[in-house]
Amino acid sequence: MNFRLNSPPTDQPPSVLQYVDVHEFLKDVYQFRKNKELDFSYLTWSKELGFKSRTFLQLVVTGKRKITDKSLSSFITGLSLKKKRN
Repeated sequence: MNFRLNSPPTDQPPSVLQYVDVHEFLKDVYQFRKNKELDFSYLTWSKELGFKSRTFLQLVVTGKRKITDKSLSSFITGLSLKKKRN
């Protein structure tokens, strides 16, 4: 099942607005950065996001863990996203 509304251009970072599944978005962000930055890894990304464990990030990206309220702020800040206002 495809959870993307459109395929992201390979030269542009994925846009969260093109996804209905946050895990697919995070997978594509990881893959995009991995393709652009040779030394990029889950360890690097988890440090950037402020997580103590790369395993937590891997589990979220693969859909085996949910994003918690606590980690949501780290994702929003680390991915330069904005909170949706009602």
